[in-house]
Formats: sequence, structure tokens, C-alpha cells
Amino acid sequence: MDMADTVVEEDGGVLALPAMLDLTAAEPLQRRLLNRVRSGDPLVVAGAAVERVSTAVVQVLLAALADSRSRDVAFHLRDPSPSLADALADLGVASQFGC
Repeated sequence: MDMADTVVEEDGGVLALPAMLDLTAAEPLQRRLLNRVRSGDPLVVAGAAVERVSTAVVQVLLAALADSRSRDVAFHLRDPSPSLADALADLGVASQFGC
């Protein structure tokens, strides 16, 4: 299954991340997030379902956050799961996402 098919867009344009965010998920997620940021629409990413996340995916989230800031587009990581929050903390970037 293509990662782009597993990111669910909820009402209000929230992107809900899937449970598994491994290396193969990084590139499709990057395209999805950056397209969204470049559209100028506020970006809300829901992380409650994440059970496993790779460093590459954290880098993708950081890139989307940086791009959103440079374009003055709102970016919010909502309800990060314990696994996602731990990964962000382990990599020293939790504060970037307000975690």
C-alpha cells in the first residue's frame, strides 16, 4: 500500500498520520505535506495513531515545519502519540513542535 493512501484527510483539512511511519513512508509523506504547505492552507497533522516512526519521517516533519514557517503558513502537530512524542524528544526536536 502506498503511504500517500494511508494518510487520511479528515474534516477541516487535518492530515491524520497512520500507525506505521517507516522509511518507505518518508517520501510520499514529504510530497503530501509540502504540497499542502505550498498551497498556503494551514496544516494540522494528527499524530495520535502513530505507533512507530523512523528518523527519516521526523526529518520530513521538520522540513514541512520549516517550509511552513518560511511561507508564514500555520503548522500544528496535534495529539502526538507517545511513540511520536518519544521519537521527537529522542532526536531533540520536540520543542520545535511544541511538545
